[in-house]
Amino acid sequence: MPPPVSSWFPGHIAKAMRELRDRLSLIDVVIEVVDARIPRTTFPQFVHDVLGTKSRVIALNRTDMVPVAASRHWLAAFRRGALDRASAASQVEHQANAPCYPTDGKLGTGIPQLRRACIAVGKTVNERRARRGLLPRPIRVAVIGYPNVGKSAVINRLCNRRAAVSAARPGVTRQLQWVRIARDLELLDTPGVIPPKLEEQDAASRLAMCDDIGETAYDVERIASLLIDTLLTLDGSSWIEHPSLPANERHAVRSILQHRYGFTDFQNGEDFLYLAARQCTQRDVDKMARRLLTDFRQLHLGRICLEPCKTD
Repeated sequence: MPPPVSSWFPGHIAKAMRELRDRLSLIDVVIEVVDARIPRTTFPQFVHDVLGTKSRVIALNRTDMVPVAASRHWLAAFRRGALDRASAASQVEHQANAPCYPTDGKLGTGIPQLRRACIAVGKTVNERRARRGLLPRPIRVAVIGYPNVGKSAVINRLCNRRAAVSAARPGVTRQLQWVRIARDLELLDTPGVIPPKLEEQDAASRLAMCDDIGETAYDVERIASLLIDTLLTLDGSSWIEHPSLPANERHAVRSILQHRYGFTDFQNGEDFLYLAARQCTQRDVDKMARRLLTDFRQLHLGRICLEPCKTD
């Protein structure tokens, strides 16, 4: 049986990675946008060799989609550099313990902190220029991250206007583009970056669950089934929460599914999908799989972080 997710590396991403390397000397600071539902998977560690010692700021985006406790755990992990240490296979030196801020690109939460962090870096850059007798210049910021993690929404909030095209599907930004925020700040919006090979199927499946890779790369029914299996591993924990349910049920996966679909008697994800199709979509399994994924992505199953923070 083929894996649930195949390789997905569109040509425009490969081109953008080459252009990013070429323009790196122009960049002062990098904002790394991470999806709070799958922070470990969408942390772009693989580009750190390219970034080298560039100053980094992490935006833990879509924190409105996960429980507050999950955001707190992941913010602490990023701020102490836990993921840098966990995957430091390279000998290339780069900034550790980058500042991390919770953000919501749609509502603007955390955006002022990101802007202040970039300006703080810029102050250092222009102080160095002044010592060399050079005039100050705008600070140049690159915004990077996996496809569909909300980079363009963050940029639009930083700019206080619709400066970058934003949509709820991966692959909307297809080329590097400079965006002027203010007289002293410029942003480089990049297409979503992703490793050329998605070698870890578990991580690739979570990208598919969150709609962070294109649908042509995965089997919708298998991903929906795996989503239920993943939710069952979070049962009773602070990583899943349905605020509309009573306190004694809001962390219980079967109670959440009962609330949405009307039954709890199933063995695993595959079993759930077929039973739900019988009850909800006239035995159309594909339609049920798409409904389940949409319900997860639109918070109808509550706030969910698919990756517990295990970095200690």
